[in-house]
Amino acid sequence: IRDARPAVVVVHNYVIPPLEAPVYDAARAVGARVVVVVHDDRLHTPLAGTRAGLRAELRRADVVVAHSRYVANGIEHHCGRGDVTLVPHPAQRGMLRHERVLPCLPAGPQKWAGHFGVLRRRYKGGDVVEDLARRGVPGWSFLAVGVGAPTDVPGLRALPGYAPPGTLLGAVSAADVTLAPYDRATQSGVVVLAHLLGSVPVAS
Repeated sequence: IRDARPAVVVVHNYVIPPLEAPVYDAARAVGARVVVVVHDDRLHTPLAGTRAGLRAELRRADVVVAHSRYVANGIEHHCGRGDVTLVPHPAQRGMLRHERVLPCLPAGPQKWAGHFGVLRRRYKGGDVVEDLARRGVPGWSFLAVGVGAPTDVPGLRALPGYAPPGTLLGAVSAADVTLAPYDRATQSGVVVLAHLLGSVPVAS
C-alpha cells in the first residue's frame, strides 16, 4: 500500500484486528480512502475477536458496505454506523471466465447434492451433509469440494483441498442442488455461484 499509493483500499470482512490494523495505518499514511465490505456482522470464530474489535475497525472506515439489509441492520445495531451502503452480492464474473472441469462422478440415475467451500469451518454444516450421506437419501448422492472435505464418509464423493476455479465451476455445475446448511451466516458467495451455474441452492 505504501509503495503503490492507491486512492482506495478495500478490506473484505472482519478477520483479526491486529492483522488488519497495519492495513488501515498504511492506507491513512498515503491518504487512501478505506472501504470495508462486511459480509457478515456475526462472527464465525472466536479467533475473530469480538464485536468491540469490529466497532473499532468500522470507525476507521470511510465507507462500509454490506450485501444485505439484514447485515446492514446488524452493523447499525452493534456498531453504531447508520451509513451502511447496500450492494447486492456480486456475481463471480472473473471466475466464470475459466473453463469448467467436470468431476469424475459415478454414472447412474441419482441426483447430486453438493457442498462447496472451506468446509473445515464448523458453521458451514459439514456434519449435516456427512450425516445425510451416511444415512443415505433415496435417489441422491453427495459431493463435497474444498478444504476440509471429508474423505472417509460412505456415500460421499470428496474432492478435498483447494479447488482451482475450473474445478469448482465444474463441480457446482454437476450438482443438481447446492447445500448451504450454515448455522451462523447470513449470505454466501456459494449460493450466488449456484444460481449462476444452474444448481438449486438449499439453505438453512
